[in-house]
This record gives sequence, structure tokens and C-alpha cells, in this order.
Amino acid sequence: MKDTKQIIRELVEEVIEEMTATGAVAGYMTPAAFRGHKSKKKSAEKSMPGGKVVGKEDTDDTTVGEGETLTLRRDAHIMEARSRYRNFKESDMMKNHAKISYGINQAKKMLGEVEYLVGICERLKTECGYSTNNLWARTQPDMKEIHNRLKEIAKRINRMGKQ
Repeated sequence: MKDTKQIIRELVEEVIEEMTATGAVAGYMTPAAFRGHKSKKKSAEKSMPGGKVVGKEDTDDTTVGEGETLTLRRDAHIMEARSRYRNFKESDMMKNHAKISYGINQAKKMLGEVEYLVGICERLKTECGYSTNNLWARTQPDMKEIHNRLKEIAKRINRMGKQ
């Protein structure tokens, strides 16, 4: 009769063999193949290496042979040529006043991220004792551009608030 150590050793080896065999199975080459029809993102379709989205009705029958690449054309089936404004405006997910509220809320969150990033950069510059001369040449024009863009955003917000 086998002793307890031998039984445990055989069970462990069996589990390890199963794990090794399962781990050796190749994964899917199409990360968005099973995402369904509810997703609105087209970027995953553009990045798929020579594949098609499963369950999609409006795909063409182009097959890609070995060594060939799939080129996505901008035709009626792909809406990437439309502007983001037009997609936002014509979306039926929300009413227009809700879209405006949502957009402003998202802009506020993004500005919070910008404010945080600028704050940590400012803190690091102060702690290190750097002067403006110690920064890279591109940093000063970038800061001026951020300043000008924030002023323009402030003007637009004021215009929206007055109308």
C-alpha cells in the first residue's frame, strides 16, 4: 500500500501536469471578437490583426491569407470619419441637456486631473530647488500653451453661463 507522501506527490504532479497543459493553450488573437453588439467602440476593430468580430452582421467577406494584412477602408460601414461632435449630438443615449451636463461634468473631472498633475510638478520643482532655467527648453512653451488654453476655456464657460 502507498504511503501518504506518495499519494500527495502523485496528486500534486497530476495537478501540475494539468496546469501546464492548460497554460500551453494559445490564447485568442482577436481581443474584441466576443464583445457583442452593444459596444460602441470601433477602435478595437481597427486594431484586430486580420480578424472579424464574431456576430457582426455588416462585415465583408474579405479573407486574409498568410502574409497579407487586412486594411480597413473608411466606407459606409465604419463611422470613424464622423466628427466626435456629430456622434455626441446625434446619440440617443441622453437628452441634449443631459449631454451638456455630462460633458461639463467630465471636463471638470479632467481639469481636476490636470490640476493634480500640475500641482505635483510644481511641488517637485520647488522641492528640488529648480529654477526655470533648469527645465527643458520645451517646458516653458508648453506651460504658456496650457495657460492660454485655460484662458480660452474660461472665456467659453463664461459665454455658456451668460446665454
